[in-house]
Amino acid sequence: MEKIYEQLKDLHIKTFIIYGKAADGKIYEEAAYTHQVKQADLEDMFMKGLVLVHVDTATYCAPVKIAANKVYTLATETADSKTVAKLVEWTAAATA
Repeated sequence: MEKIYEQLKDLHIKTFIIYGKAADGKIYEEAAYTHQVKQADLEDMFMKGLVLVHVDTATYCAPVKIAANKVYTLATETADSKTVAKLVEWTAAATA
């Protein structure tokens, strides 16, 4: 079993909100979409369960999967009168 501990830098932080830009599929640190989230920061937030992706003016999504510099959220779409869930991929800036 691996334990993930909160660190002093996490004191009093409940959630990090990052911003998903649908036009390019990337995640950013702020609503102005100027600085892309770094992979290392994304991994840290995800592993501690402290991240939400703000997709539009009213939608906040909790990531359900992370792989390399990509995080995935769930969305729904309706086709043929059926609503189905789908994964939406968001990309962070890769770090070495």
